[in-house]
Amino acid sequence: MEATFRIPVNALPNIVKSVKALFGSTAMIDITVKESEQDNNPDYSEMFKRTEQMRLKNEKIFVPENLDLSALANEVNL
Repeated sequence: MEATFRIPVNALPNIVKSVKALFGSTAMIDITVKESEQDNNPDYSEMFKRTEQMRLKNEKIFVPENLDLSALANEVNL
């Protein structure tokens, strides 16, 4: 069994309880620690605004219903 915990350093005392609950108190475990970059939590409201601006900018573009986008992408990527 293997488990990965991604936690801030100040939460270390709580991780011991989590590991003990997951593996049991008699299990022998190996703990590997490495520093990782912080997650970038996206700003969803800003993403929505940018997407909405792009949608409004391109809303007058007509895309035929029978257009094969996969074939078009393959043609571009040749």
